[in-house]
Amino acid sequence: MKISGTTYLETNRLFLRPLSVADAPQMFENWASDADSTHFLTWEPHNNLEDVWDNIKIRENKYLLDNFYDFRNFTN
Repeated sequence: MKISGTTYLETNRLFLRPLSVADAPQMFENWASDADSTHFLTWEPHNNLEDVWDNIKIRENKYLLDNFYDFRNFTN
């Protein structure tokens, strides 16, 4: 198995990519602030957009590691 970390994955029906700080407003609005959506995650719901930015900035640093996997389903 090749260890590649978080990279772009694309099929005919799906496109996954790393999160970016540009995703913060959507992430906050759609799920990161919702207690039901984050119930089984390792972190509590975010209280504000700045919390989401901080979370994504941490992920962006981890994306540099080959053994870190974390994706966003990208749709236009």
